[in-house]
Amino acid sequence: MKNSTTSQKVQSEVSDFNTQYRLVYQALYRKPKTMKMVEVETGVDRAYICWHVKKMREENKIAVVEYRLCAITKYRAGYLTTDPERFPVSSQLELF
Repeated sequence: MKNSTTSQKVQSEVSDFNTQYRLVYQALYRKPKTMKMVEVETGVDRAYICWHVKKMREENKIAVVEYRLCAITKYRAGYLTTDPERFPVSSQLELF
């Protein structure tokens, strides 16, 4: 019985992690935001948002649109988006 309870707990944590990923993705898709702004909007802890942003970067699903003062912290921060239409155009020349 212990294995069943443990597996349910692990499944619940994975489900919550996947739900958090979707919440963060959707929040950044609607409008570019800082991680702090996403934390306030979604209730997802910023430490988890960092993990999700890392995963999105590995998958090329996120980009920094600009750097400016965060509307909440008033510190300079990157505004992130998951909307591909808002991704900045790369000035890097392709080699191949």
